[in-house]
Amino acid sequence: MLKEKKSILFFLPPRKYENRLITVSIILIMVFLFFIGRYAYIVIIEGEQLKSKANNQFYYSESIIDRNYKLLDRNGKDLISYDKKYFAVIDPSFYIRFNPDKNNDNIKKAKYILRDFNKTYNFPDELKKLDYGKKLKYEVDEETYDKLNQITSIKGFYMYSYDKSKLEKDWNILSIMDNANNYLDSSPKSSGTLEKTMFDIRKENRSDRVLVQKEVDNKLYKEVVKKEENNLNFRLTLDKDIQKVVEGVIREKGLETYKDIGVILMESSTGKILSMAQKDDKRPNINIGAASNHGYFPGSIFKIITAAAGIDKNITSINKVYKRDKNIKEYNGFNSLSLKQSIIQSSNDILYQLGEEVGFKNIYDYSKKFGLLTPMLGLQDEVSGDFEVDLNHVSRDEVRHSAIGQKIRITPLQAINIPNIIVNKGNFVRPYIIDSIVDDNNKEVKEIHTVAEKVIKNSTAKTLENTMIQVVEAENGTGRNAKVKGVKVGGKTGTSEYYEIKDGKRIKHSDGWFAGFFNLKGKNYSMVILVRDIDWMKKSSGGKEEDGGSVAAPIFKDIVEILKEKNLLK
Repeated sequence: MLKEKKSILFFLPPRKYENRLITVSIILIMVFLFFIGRYAYIVIIEGEQLKSKANNQFYYSESIIDRNYKLLDRNGKDLISYDKKYFAVIDPSFYIRFNPDKNNDNIKKAKYILRDFNKTYNFPDELKKLDYGKKLKYEVDEETYDKLNQITSIKGFYMYSYDKSKLEKDWNILSIMDNANNYLDSSPKSSGTLEKTMFDIRKENRSDRVLVQKEVDNKLYKEVVKKEENNLNFRLTLDKDIQKVVEGVIREKGLETYKDIGVILMESSTGKILSMAQKDDKRPNINIGAASNHGYFPGSIFKIITAAAGIDKNITSINKVYKRDKNIKEYNGFNSLSLKQSIIQSSNDILYQLGEEVGFKNIYDYSKKFGLLTPMLGLQDEVSGDFEVDLNHVSRDEVRHSAIGQKIRITPLQAINIPNIIVNKGNFVRPYIIDSIVDDNNKEVKEIHTVAEKVIKNSTAKTLENTMIQVVEAENGTGRNAKVKGVKVGGKTGTSEYYEIKDGKRIKHSDGWFAGFFNLKGKNYSMVILVRDIDWMKKSSGGKEEDGGSVAAPIFKDIVEILKEKNLLK
């Protein structure tokens, strides 16, 4: 009979044997999991770093663009323009080690070409003091770059081109959005601002690079352009071609005397800002009220707010007739005017009376409804509109002047809401400038939405829309200079008057506004023009002073006519 085989662990009691197997199994599993975890950590966490170290051993790596993201317009066109820069680079250590003959024809030729461009440019073997750990980088022009680029057998010597952004440290809207730091002290902009939010979204992006392979034999060096594929970019609502048109109009001859002109153009139904331009980008951005005290006095464009409050609350009607004050400067022989006629002619004394009827609380509440008391885009230097009165003790005179826009300050970015709500049937559509976050192929990653809210009745909006059209169409309308043949245009002029102290003297100033809407190919657009510091004493137009109707309205007209002619609004 065969003897029964015994386990080599026969001397252990059965239970101890079983426990030992479990313990060994647990240890083996833990060791296995440790190595799996370590592998995953190396691949996922340290992978890019190790890959970079490996590449550095075999490649020279150079960034070929100074932005790690794109700003695209609504049609996918790059809004950031670039200048091409060219560089010749020499790695001293590699050059000295792997070029035994420093007088061969290729090196002589490269030295000649380089010094022909700049006599101070030298190769490592020509320098008395040399840091072997630091590459020599020389900027050259395109012609020199092309010549040197044909010489490819010098070890440790290579060429590359670099795209440098034309964005300057100024107040252009693109520069503002691009810069996550404050202009004055370079401190980071506040958390929650549009600029800081954009920076946080793009900060993990990588810029495109060129990898130049290090060759120790006589082969030509290899160049590989590494395009980043997982970057997050921004497609804006702006239209590059429309922006160019608007900037061209406000920077043309005939407007040289005005330092500050701002324009906002928006698609009415969506709130998408198509253009946000100013005359001089070196000056604080007028459209957001940067460096201002809560913006600028809107003057008579604010009368639409007062009228909207009165009509919407059934306090008045558009055809109600008011008696006129014969002692006011603007008295023109009419002893009475309807509210409609007073808006068309921009009569202050009628709106004084309406302001008292409506009351300051309603004026304030409707200003808030129209978005005049809050920032629109959330930019760091964007200011919020505000009334210059003590809200707890508003005098009769302050109510009257509030009604005609002489006691509130707002920005053009807020003012665009006035015509837009009217033409939008009483709906407030918040202006916005970022359409979506996209990948490098302009494929949408996340769409950005604005907010819409009903703030006045349809009937109120329609009544004021018709009235604003008459401001432009009527012979005695203050906005007649904005009239465009074949285009429905409505709007309201505004002329503010205020005083500033300079050198101890009280000096009078005036700003001209036009806030309006127009329709092209069945679609409505809203636009605001602000021209600061107009000459209120100028005698160039029949002895009349400059105002919003004579200065801002013609700019509105010029822009609409060019957009129509060029068929840019489709």
